Amino acid sequence: MSVKIDLLRHFILLAEEKSFSRVAEKIKITQSALSQQITQLEIHFNCKVIDRSTRSFKLTKQGEILLKHAKEIVSSFDETTREISNLSKELVGTIKISASTIPGNHILPKFIAAFKNKNENVIFNIQIKNSRESLADLKNELVDFASVGSFMKEDTTIFDYFPIYSERLVFICSPEHELVKTKKGNVEFKDMRKFPFIAREKGSGTREFAENNFSRYSELNNTLEMNSNESIISAVSNSSDISIISEMSAKKAVNANLLKILKVSDITPLERELYFVRKKGLELNKVANEFWSFLRK
Repeated sequence: MSVKIDLLRHFILLAEEKSFSRVAEKIKITQSALSQQITQLEIHFNCKVIDRSTRSFKLTKQGEILLKHAKEIVSSFDETTREISNLSKELVGTIKISASTIPGNHILPKFIAAFKNKNENVIFNIQIKNSRESLADLKNELVDFASVGSFMKEDTTIFDYFPIYSERLVFICSPEHELVKTKKGNVEFKDMRKFPFIAREKGSGTREFAENNFSRYSELNNTLEMNSNESIISAVSNSSDISIISEMSAKKAVNANLLKILKVSDITPLERELYFVRKKGLELNKVANEFWSFLRK
């Protein structure tokens, strides 16, 4: 039995994430399918690569050896692909992107679809993280690009970047919230201060931008942090909590009657840019360079 390169990629990712559920979600397969892939590796090498006798995720000694060489194999394979694709007229290769929630889930997919319509043999590997984690991936050269809503106080001189979208952050609450029933969603900032506020986690571009561009952010009654817009929407729609999220995410939830966008009369709208970023000095393959140029147009 031969071992497919994707099995090694998934094993490396599993060793990094230490979670079958997170990896399965990222690569868009079931946990059962991922577990079967690991079993295939264990059958091929006739050993256990994950220690299943402990509650926490741990590789066996054989698994550590496999991880070391899997990284070398995948790196060599990608370099071979890069060199061959640079000689080929047809674009072939993989583009790796680490993106925060809004650009990763809502902005980039339409550009990727348009690019793949003309270059069907290009593969995109997108990991959805927060802005801080995405920039860290780029700095560590784990990906070709990052797409973020904030540079998180990073030194921007080490990056090349350009805006790919402008959006607004909005305050949200449940359609059944007291502020909707008594004020029809037309409020002043003081009206919101008494209600529990759900913030994004530290490292989120949304939180970073709000903290730096909204002087009264610290006055909000912050009682809870969540690491995704989806979890915030779910929590807000069933409580008296309020929050601030991307207008793009909010509108979809409003259309589903899960949220109400609050109109705050004494606050200047919070508008931000979303960026596409690469690291200066990082050599990209032909495919990645073409996608960079495609987006800039």
